Amino acid sequence: MPNLSLPFVGFERGYFLDIQCFFPNKQLIGHKILAGPCNCRCYYCHRRDFLEKRFPDVPVNEILIRLRELEYYNTVVVTGGEITLHFKAAISIMNALQAEGITTLFSTNGLFPDRVTAMCQYADAVKIDIKDTRGKYRDTSGQDAYDLVMESLSNASRFTNVEFKIIIHEHTTKDDIEAILRDVKSATGFPSNVAVQFQPVRDFLNAGLIEPSINNVMMMCAEANPRPQIALLKHYGTVERIYRLIDEDWIVFREKEIPLRFDWGTPHE
Repeated sequence: MPNLSLPFVGFERGYFLDIQCFFPNKQLIGHKILAGPCNCRCYYCHRRDFLEKRFPDVPVNEILIRLRELEYYNTVVVTGGEITLHFKAAISIMNALQAEGITTLFSTNGLFPDRVTAMCQYADAVKIDIKDTRGKYRDTSGQDAYDLVMESLSNASRFTNVEFKIIIHEHTTKDDIEAILRDVKSATGFPSNVAVQFQPVRDFLNAGLIEPSINNVMMMCAEANPRPQIALLKHYGTVERIYRLIDEDWIVFREKEIPLRFDWGTPHE
């Protein structure tokens, strides 16, 4: 394995319910491998520590050794921060894990379509954020990147399962959601390997924003035109609720307490 490393933040335990639709016969449980930093500056971000701190570079081999010491898992996501900043190391990790039969995925802001394409060939799924409409993207994320994100979605849909995540924040409107859905349909055609998640921003340890009314979000999603093939909505409160849109009704797919179990690396001051 090449001598590659990541600015390693730590592991986070989780259930990957948002991509469960791609793997209906497998309960996905595992870990997130978190790496810093991020090249976006989203005003609602609940992980601004990635923007403010420097984390130690840890060799890929050591990260894999630490991962194998953790409890049972069958799924691993490499994420950030922004993982495409370290795409060669991420490919090395996913390639090693796939050889062990682990379901692998990565989460990205989609600003580097060529890197996303390369990584997709080593991933069972990819999650790509859509932070706003084209005209408002820079104000929301700090990057004028809407067309790059759509290119990443188009490329990724040809290689692996893709979940595009529409971020719902205080400035999001029903027209915005429909405009994004139309652009994604144009970019991908909405094949069966493309799913959508609607995710309101969460008030995370007082670092984010209070999310919009969950009922308003549900209405916007249910009435959106075009309607996505698969819809999932996360709601953060004292518990995390996962909803699926079935026919015309939102059904609670899963409900659990929000885990705040982090195994952070030690950042450099």
